[in-house]
Amino acid sequence: MSEREGHSLHEFIDGDEPLRPIIDFDLPQEVLDTIEPKLTRKEILDSLILAFRKTCLEIFPKWDYKTLTIASSSDAKKMSLHISTFGMRLPNIARVAVFTELVRKKLLTALQGNSIIDNIANKRSFSLRMLGSSKFDEKTGEHVRVKKPVHLKDGTLFDFMIRPPNDESEVVKSSLLDIPKAEMEGCSSINNVTTDAEFELVETLLQEASIETLLKMANFLK
Repeated sequence: MSEREGHSLHEFIDGDEPLRPIIDFDLPQEVLDTIEPKLTRKEILDSLILAFRKTCLEIFPKWDYKTLTIASSSDAKKMSLHISTFGMRLPNIARVAVFTELVRKKLLTALQGNSIIDNIANKRSFSLRMLGSSKFDEKTGEHVRVKKPVHLKDGTLFDFMIRPPNDESEVVKSSLLDIPKAEMEGCSSINNVTTDAEFELVETLLQEASIETLLKMANFLK
């Protein structure tokens, strides 16, 4: 990875092929200092891992914890983490967005803010810095906060990607990730391809309703 240090290389996610779930966590130290009861960075990381693990097992009971990946670009001013897994994929970006909300609701209320858990999959496309790549600071013109592996330190670059080439991990379909059928009437979706209408619906649902409400609606409509 040393040859990539000093550069900002990104994996660009677009289109609606299956991809791995991803949690993008950013917590400034000044915000962390205001949280009560006081939490250490290790305690926060442990709670993130637990929430991610529980969600993976809820939607895919055969999920293997050994496929968990954690990358960090934290420094003294900010706790910055990407948590993912190469042990499964979700059908499309919309389902990854719902997965993120399931994880969010398992965290302490103080850690649930949109500025802390950034639902980057709640978009038609997004990008993530590659492992070994630094962040470019536009104010200073410097490359800072290199993204490094925390868990699975002997993993490959592809283990930490969201949509690597030739990924043969299982594509998981779970009712917990479904969008309520009644809300989808009139939205055409063929062969699991997410339409613009479906993306707009996901954005609206995630903004206006809690994930518990969505699940209750889904159960009611079954």
